[in-house]
Amino acid sequence: AYGLELLPTGDLLVSATHGWNSADGTRQNLSQVLRLTSNGTIAARWPAEPVSAAFKHPRIDPTGELVAVAVNRSAEGPDPEGLPIHGVQVLRLPDLSPVRGVVEPPLEPWFRYAFVWEAIDVSATHQAVLLGMGDGRVRVYGLDGAPVVQLDAGTPVLSGEIPIAAGIGHGQFLGDQLLFLTSTTNIPWGAASPELRPPSLHPAENALWAYGLDSALDWTWTGPQALEGFAVQDGGTDLVVGAGARQTDHRTDLFGALIFDGAPGAGSGEDRLRAFCATEGPVFFRQALALTDRLAVTEFPTKTEDGQLIGNYQVTIFR
Repeated sequence: AYGLELLPTGDLLVSATHGWNSADGTRQNLSQVLRLTSNGTIAARWPAEPVSAAFKHPRIDPTGELVAVAVNRSAEGPDPEGLPIHGVQVLRLPDLSPVRGVVEPPLEPWFRYAFVWEAIDVSATHQAVLLGMGDGRVRVYGLDGAPVVQLDAGTPVLSGEIPIAAGIGHGQFLGDQLLFLTSTTNIPWGAASPELRPPSLHPAENALWAYGLDSALDWTWTGPQALEGFAVQDGGTDLVVGAGARQTDHRTDLFGALIFDGAPGAGSGEDRLRAFCATEGPVFFRQALALTDRLAVTEFPTKTEDGQLIGNYQVTIFR
């Protein structure tokens, strides 16, 4: 069960994803999206039969009318027909009937496909679907297939002769805005020697971005923390961004959670930063922000410069 979402009715939406190697070493997938009632009965499924794909987490729009699912694949052999492999599928609730699949062509020559992970969302209000890709592109399409927003926030640029990029790992709608995070700098896997340390930083790396649906930048924030996933308050405008594991140093004072005011209106990213809640260890990329003004983050251990293990696998709750 890769992704679980509890619906207001008490039903559970599940991305049931299976990937394995057969006896001869062939990689295979078999997956399906299920809607389960509180007693475990299957109320709806998509597709009608499990298919050779890997469905990631579902994202439900605030009205509860639509759900978006990231569609990927690790199996060998030809892709199944009719699926947006390495893209996003929009379904209706409650019957999980398909609305539209969206997939972007590869950003050649640096990437072989346009991988989508946690940067997906769907809005019934705007009749639009959002996808952010590991190659640094952000796209919003109408459910009629028309492009709405096309941003190349973290796409590759050259540092000397070496390409550097900043992927889009997390993103969603907040009212009339779209929010997303750019990763730290990487060298695309389609380039030579991607395992090398990037020679310089991508100009858009490691930042929180807020754009309007008119493609205009509303505000942005970046700081010394390594940004790792975010959550938006249900029914509210506050958002929390995790400060996770560090790749460039062994500092332990920059782990925690950053709380921002995401309400529409004027104000820079610095103006919107309300608090930094420090934690003992790095924060995992999933957080929760409750309407009761409580924040929950999950932490994991890390090593100091001399190899000492510090921190715990634990949940920390802030008021």
